[in-house]
Amino acid sequence: MKIGGHFTVSIGGEKLLATDGECTYNAGVPKYVAEKGSDGRVAGFSSETEVPFIELEIYLPAGFDSKKLMEAKNAEIIADFANDTSFILRGAYRVSEGDHNSKGRLKIKFEGMEAELV
Repeated sequence: MKIGGHFTVSIGGEKLLATDGECTYNAGVPKYVAEKGSDGRVAGFSSETEVPFIELEIYLPAGFDSKKLMEAKNAEIIADFANDTSFILRGAYRVSEGDHNSKGRLKIKFEGMEAELV
């Protein structure tokens, strides 16, 4: 049984990379925050917008130029999971350092304009 995920990164409709790895994501659903009244008790709540993101730790194929990922703007990132669901981040841009390691992996985080879990 496969554990983990398969990731596809496309920019402008062109598939840039398809690889395996791990990820953390958030679809950008509202976050609720308690609001205190003047008496110190909880008076209610407000909501804050969460930015959709995906943080990947992916295997880079030999010879792949990771600079294309580092400079990505308006990308579409699709993460296919072992449970037959997919996370799609659209309008994505890189927000992390983009750390490489000696095992051929890249840790990179993208935020985007919209996301969905299908």
